[in-house]
Amino acid sequence: MNQLELANAIAQELQIGGYDADRFLKVTLEKIISVVTSNQPVELQGFGTFAMRPNAPRTGTSPATGEPFNIPARWSASFKIDKAFKERVEAVPLDTSSPSVTPVAVSDIIAPGDKPYYFTVQFSDDIGIKASTIGGKNSELGELDVRVTGPNGFNQLARATRTKATADKKGRIVTYAVGAPGGVWDFTANGQYQIDLLEA
Repeated sequence: MNQLELANAIAQELQIGGYDADRFLKVTLEKIISVVTSNQPVELQGFGTFAMRPNAPRTGTSPATGEPFNIPARWSASFKIDKAFKERVEAVPLDTSSPSVTPVAVSDIIAPGDKPYYFTVQFSDDIGIKASTIGGKNSELGELDVRVTGPNGFNQLARATRTKATADKKGRIVTYAVGAPGGVWDFTANGQYQIDLLEA
């Protein structure tokens, strides 16, 4: 849920206009930021506490050169979850079932060429799917979790190139790409191909 969706949900719950709900939300967030950056905590009962905390100066190491460098003292924002909020989070049952997978757009290649072949797959779940997990275990979009096999020993891991949420926001529609066998789609690549989802 993004800020606009949250404002719309508030408007529906309070039976007020969307503009008023959006403005209420923006003013609330800005006030929290204003108070916290004046070094005063904001305590919201049943939710948590926003505050600033100081970080002492320290020495870091450059990942490029391995050379040490000084990191000056600075402030950082912190949030401590309220006990009631934490208990509600911990009470949510874990989703241990795998999502279902359905090909959405798989078409024939009717002309020779060397461009990748794109196909679309829909991941569905009754609770929801974390977008960053698409593409392989604990990986971001672009990693490999779908294998395509076909004639003449074709065996290639497809690369996820784009993802978008389904209408109910619980699933994901993902576009994958595979390269042409031998660098070109021609008559030698004719045949039936199979798409398999790899286990996490």
